[in-house]
Amino acid sequence: MRGSILRRPLLRSGFAAVLLVGGAGVAGAQQATISGQVTAAGTAQPLPDSRVYVVGTTLIATTNAEGRYSIRGVPAGQAQVRVIRVGYTEQKKPVAVSAGQSLTVDFSLSPSVVQLSEIVTTATGPQRRVELGNSVASLPNVGEHVAEVPTHNVSDLLVGKVAGVNVLPGSMTGTAGTIRLRGLNSISLSNAPIWIVDGVRFNAGSVGVPTGGQRTTLLSSLAPDDIDNIEIVKGPSAATLYGTDAVNGVIIVTTKKGRAGGAQWNWFGETGAIKDKADYPLSYMIWGHSPTATTVQRRCELTQISAKTCIQDSITTFNPLNVAAYSPIQTGNRKQFGGQVSGGTEKVRYFSSGGWEVEEGPVRLPDSELARLQSANTPIREEWKKPEMLGRTNVRGNINAAVNDKFDLSVQSSYIKTNQRLTQTDNNSWSIFYQAAMNPGFNGAGPSRTNKDALGRDLNGNASYVYGDIFQDVVVEDIQRMLGSVNGNYRPFSWLQADGNIGVDLSDRRDGEVCRFNECPPSGTTRLGYATSQHSNDRNLSAKLAATATWSARDWANLKTTVGADYTNIEGENTNSSSQQLPPGAQTVGAGAVQFGGNGLPSATKTLGYYVQEQISLRDRMFVTLAARSDKNSAFGVNYKNAIYPKAQLAWVISDEPFFPHYSWLNSLRLRSAYGKAGQNPGATAALYTYSSRVVNVVSSSNGQSGTDTPGLRAAAVGNPNLRPESATEVEAGFESQLFNRVSVDFTYYTRRSQDALISRPIASSSGASTLSVLQNLGSIGNQGLELSVNATLASTRNFGWDLGVIGAHNTNKIRTLGTENGVPVPDIGTGTQRNAVGYPINAWFVRDRKWSDANGDNILTVDEISVDTAYHFLGASQPTYTASLTNGFDFLNRKLRVRAMFDYKGGFYVFNDNAQFLCANNAAVAARSNPNAPLRDQADCLAQRVTVPTTSSGYIENGAFIRFRELSATIGVPNRYLRLVHASNANLSLGARNLAVFTKYRGQDPEANYSTGDVQTGFMASAPRSYYTARLNLYF
Repeated sequence: MRGSILRRPLLRSGFAAVLLVGGAGVAGAQQATISGQVTAAGTAQPLPDSRVYVVGTTLIATTNAEGRYSIRGVPAGQAQVRVIRVGYTEQKKPVAVSAGQSLTVDFSLSPSVVQLSEIVTTATGPQRRVELGNSVASLPNVGEHVAEVPTHNVSDLLVGKVAGVNVLPGSMTGTAGTIRLRGLNSISLSNAPIWIVDGVRFNAGSVGVPTGGQRTTLLSSLAPDDIDNIEIVKGPSAATLYGTDAVNGVIIVTTKKGRAGGAQWNWFGETGAIKDKADYPLSYMIWGHSPTATTVQRRCELTQISAKTCIQDSITTFNPLNVAAYSPIQTGNRKQFGGQVSGGTEKVRYFSSGGWEVEEGPVRLPDSELARLQSANTPIREEWKKPEMLGRTNVRGNINAAVNDKFDLSVQSSYIKTNQRLTQTDNNSWSIFYQAAMNPGFNGAGPSRTNKDALGRDLNGNASYVYGDIFQDVVVEDIQRMLGSVNGNYRPFSWLQADGNIGVDLSDRRDGEVCRFNECPPSGTTRLGYATSQHSNDRNLSAKLAATATWSARDWANLKTTVGADYTNIEGENTNSSSQQLPPGAQTVGAGAVQFGGNGLPSATKTLGYYVQEQISLRDRMFVTLAARSDKNSAFGVNYKNAIYPKAQLAWVISDEPFFPHYSWLNSLRLRSAYGKAGQNPGATAALYTYSSRVVNVVSSSNGQSGTDTPGLRAAAVGNPNLRPESATEVEAGFESQLFNRVSVDFTYYTRRSQDALISRPIASSSGASTLSVLQNLGSIGNQGLELSVNATLASTRNFGWDLGVIGAHNTNKIRTLGTENGVPVPDIGTGTQRNAVGYPINAWFVRDRKWSDANGDNILTVDEISVDTAYHFLGASQPTYTASLTNGFDFLNRKLRVRAMFDYKGGFYVFNDNAQFLCANNAAVAARSNPNAPLRDQADCLAQRVTVPTTSSGYIENGAFIRFRELSATIGVPNRYLRLVHASNANLSLGARNLAVFTKYRGQDPEANYSTGDVQTGFMASAPRSYYTARLNLYF
């Protein structure tokens, strides 16, 4: 018997070529059709979008709007038909199939809180979750979530939804946030996951614009309303077959598809308000005089009062952001309208959508500046009044066609146009927050201050510039983007399936900045006018081909073999130019008197990978998977050929085994484990010896004094021909269980270790290169963590429902080694408060302790009452090591009203309060220097960074832990009597809010204030996350 099992696959493969040619012609006469209907138990409501399979084959069908399906080409013999749908328990029925027979097999599914049989997308194609040894997080029915909860970009969909996913949202309208899966893995390369949308590698990168820090993101061009589901592959153990670049995980987005039936329309409209609820601190002015000059008014500081060198007379406080007439922080608004239609026949189904959105942030021209410009008869441009704006238009069309019984074809396409304006913020003297924070503690003239700018205009308390001038610096970004893909699925036999996919992601981006003549702040030659322009093109091409063969070796053993290859080409190029001294009325680069030519910077990274996978299913409850992938990448050094990534997984539904004890409270238990390896390429040109052009004046041999400008080349970077990708190996294990038919639990432990970590090493100046460093594969990073998800249905009656979701995660990383060079360990990177050191986390914080004691009890600290240690010690990580969220959903009024609320938590990390540190060093009006009631800790931190020996800013590295009331929504169904007025079949109204409140001990304006898209949060003069209050109406026809 064993011999026959081994011989049959060889015989099958030997006849495969003959069968491909001749077998199809007789298949129809030998095979049968299975059809039926899938309904919900208890209600008999049809269940559309259910997936029906013939076990052990590649045959599959999806139910239509009436819950009906049909599977043709079923081979004769004993078979099992399985049906799966999100939110319901899987069912499987045995059938006896005769040649040419038409069978009817109906299913009635019961609701379930556990989704073991849910279909997820993998590198080899759709697969049941129960078969996977790795953890895959899914966000199904995204459209329903978007219709109920305020969701303005894709990042909002991920915040607090998945264990192990850490999202730091963008602070301002249209700006970029950061998304990290299972922490940090690399010192030198990006730690961001890759995105795949409908099979196409999607460019989700951030874009630098001239604002002082805030960056925009190409991810914002993905419309949440168009998304059907999102699947998150968190690490190498799951992402092996995605190959190079997948080491940080993969986020897979599938857009909506049509379903068979009449046209179904969905129209929606949304409006809302946007507020900046941050508490911006006051500045203080201690008005006083010297003991010897009682009539001369001056500023006193706390230390001077303590030393009695300045006598306090009175105190004033001020911040222009807290005065309505002077503040540029007001109330923003957003509007969104869109429509979708889907339908079709069993043969051809379609989905089409369109949307329009405008969001105007809360940064506006203050009333005082509006009045000043009007009094001067200055025409006021719209971009001055509303300098923070995002406009977006998107169109999508998806078609799925069953060309014949054996071939399916799908086409996905979308076009997105984005227009954005941004204002000056963050690390920038024109920043609206800097100008306010540097106010002197009063509004008007005072000691050493006239309250006038260089042109004699009233500053209204600002540091040096008026907001009307700042908003005349117009920064714009226009993006046009097209995403398209074609997928084919061919099933020549019931045991063989071939999939092919090809797609492109094309984006055209134009960034510009202009200060017209006699506009903008009076700084240097700015008011002579200047303009900049940058044009970028990014092109991603993805292609994939795979074949899967299935074989039922025994009634209890099914085998599935997949071989495949994919190709990715990521290209980009940009040119930029600028000019100065614009004539009146001009606003283009070409109009400037002094012009600077554009630079072209093309780049390309190409990957070709091959993979093979074997999966064995034993009695449909134990699943063993073995796989490997080989990659070639254009960024590898010439001396490095291929990257090999192995994979092994085991999944076991142990509760289905006869020997497993059965308990009334335990409905199911699945154990899983996975091992895998993935990589990340080092950058398009990191391995290459590159050159930069220079113009050199060559001295004439005739006079030895003058010469001609001659172009030449200089070494830019020496490259590394041995450069390899960073790679990481991960092992994870966990379980999924269902308890009391109400509770699902998902737990995962993982440990990861990177090899060949890229470290930037300094090189000697004698190399002749302008870049005096080179990337080398030297280090190793360790990473481990725990993830837990619990979902429960606590109450479910006709009139009331209560569901609960809890997620939690813990993650730590450690630099194991920075490598050796010539046998000598590479030294730690950095020596100050933040460094990369062996034995500690990436970007770890180190501090010098400071101690204080108010010896004389006057509530004012002086330098002699503070001491600072000379040695640094480790404080903590710069990324959250603990994350959690709690979501409650309630259904009232006969399930017509749903209320949902989510809180999320981040902890175990530290944030540099660089606002407070900077203000202490540069503004005497800061509370720590001029508020008699300032806490002693604030005074100690300020003195320690200014006047102690040694100085330290360690006191401003603060615990960043917080709890945020992230989401609140209430959705109510519209009564039928109103539906009849507009001939709608259904409608609901949703009222929602996002970022309602934050609870923290962090002393800065907000623990999530940030403008960096790197791995270290930077909130210097940055906005706090905005609060949104929206109303949305959804109409269905």
